[in-house]
Amino acid sequence: MKYVFLLFCFFTFADESQTQVESELEGVNFGALEEILEKDKLSTHVKKKLKAVKKVQELREKEMEEKKYYPSSQDFLPFLTQMWLVKNAAILKWDFEKPEYGIAQHLSEVLRKVGLIKRQYKILIINTDLLPSFALPTEKGSGYLLLSLPFMKTLDLSKNEISLLLLQDILRMDGAYLEKTLKETGLFEKVGKKMTEDEPNVSFVSDLLAHYSKNVFEVGVNFQQQFEVTKQMDNLLKGHENLRKSYLSLLNKISEMDTQSDLFKNYNKLFPTAKMQLEWLQPSRSKSFP
Repeated sequence: MKYVFLLFCFFTFADESQTQVESELEGVNFGALEEILEKDKLSTHVKKKLKAVKKVQELREKEMEEKKYYPSSQDFLPFLTQMWLVKNAAILKWDFEKPEYGIAQHLSEVLRKVGLIKRQYKILIINTDLLPSFALPTEKGSGYLLLSLPFMKTLDLSKNEISLLLLQDILRMDGAYLEKTLKETGLFEKVGKKMTEDEPNVSFVSDLLAHYSKNVFEVGVNFQQQFEVTKQMDNLLKGHENLRKSYLSLLNKISEMDTQSDLFKNYNKLFPTAKMQLEWLQPSRSKSFP
């Protein structure tokens, strides 16, 4: 994982070993050799070497100065997400043998049809009923899409329905709902800032991971956020009647599950009911939040 060792990188403050150029010129008395160098026409070569040494030293000083900063938000969020996935691997059960379902390719086709291009997502099939699906942010236009295998099987979802379920999650991620909630804790204050301590204080990372878990497993999204996402889905699917029918079919299946099964009882705790979403999609409904 690209960012898993990010914190360890900025923990290191020791100077690296000298470059070959620095070693070659260390301790040389250029003043005493000036006349010889001029006679042998080597002064130009030495000046170039000195210029190279100065450049290397400046770069090393800049590198050491940058190591005194906590990672930027752009670097830190992917690290935090991947750290959370590793920490919760036993709960989510994403590391298990499974066939290739062809979901990623189908999702790409759906995204292209609705005009969402230049996106990169990693789909993680999870073997748990604790979570139906969820999008975890990394860099802009990319992230991890969690998708529950028991949820797919229980609702007997088609590839269209699965892709639209994930599209909802992508729109929630585009809204940066999780990211904004994490930042509201005040624990992002150190991110991108210069360290005031001799050594980095990373206790805030554990606190952020705890808040991350609470948001994924307990908080989810609120009514206003889900209303925004539902209306976005409505707009994206205009002119794509087949996809729209699949989206309505998906919501109807989830609504039936709510009344007929105890599985995924956390669904309505994390997301407003599918029945309410179906009401929001009625043509007569107001375009503003009810």
